[in-house]
Amino acid sequence: MSKHWLCQELFDLRKKAKLSREALGGPARTSASTIANFESGKTNVGFCYVERLFHELGYEIDIHKTKKGESVD
Repeated sequence: MSKHWLCQELFDLRKKAKLSREALGGPARTSASTIANFESGKTNVGFCYVERLFHELGYEIDIHKTKKGESVD
């Protein structure tokens, strides 16, 4: 099973912001180990935590309707 693209996106944005997992996790109320596990695709994390992490990096998750049969990845 490959990791979800959001895992890599979080890793890339965190690195771009030059933040450690600890520095990101504090304000997002998420442990550094949870962030590490999510970034590596080892664990599922609740949507509210993922949303908080992206929010702390200055991003939001946007959803939109797709055409039936269109790939989501």
